Amino acid sequence: MKTIFKRSMVYMSVVLMLLAASTSYAMPDFKGPRSEGREGENHEKRFQDMTEKLDLSEGQREQLKAHRDQQKARMKELKEELRTNYKTLRKELENYDSDERIVKGTAAKLKTIQAQLLDQKVDNFLAMRKILTPEQFRKMSELREERREQWREKMQSRKKHPGKRF
Repeated sequence: MKTIFKRSMVYMSVVLMLLAASTSYAMPDFKGPRSEGREGENHEKRFQDMTEKLDLSEGQREQLKAHRDQQKARMKELKEELRTNYKTLRKELENYDSDERIVKGTAAKLKTIQAQLLDQKVDNFLAMRKILTPEQFRKMSELREERREQWREKMQSRKKHPGKRF
């Protein structure tokens, strides 16, 4: 009896995880009206703003840019792999006759990819800490927190005025 309950809880957890994640992958081909022909433009602008606000030396700029380019390629690869495995898992869960080994194997792959994404984020943080001075690092943390706060306010505004985009 306990085994059946545990198994059903595991399945429900996977289904809930998929439902939560599926919203971000509901329209994989839609990139939005602002992104056409401008991919990476916002990131590049934010990078330029950050380098100016932190008063980075030319050497620091080059190091950060090289690291960012390296990270970007790896993150893109991992996110694509994540997206593909989510699609596979969704397809298998929607199929009544799906093989339990495939479902569990795909779920295990997803966990591994998510762990790799976290590792990439941690590595990025540590690399930036090595490149920046303590004062620059503190300033960068403050700028990130300001940006998070602006994002939170924007999201709160969207909740108050659904359908209305500012």
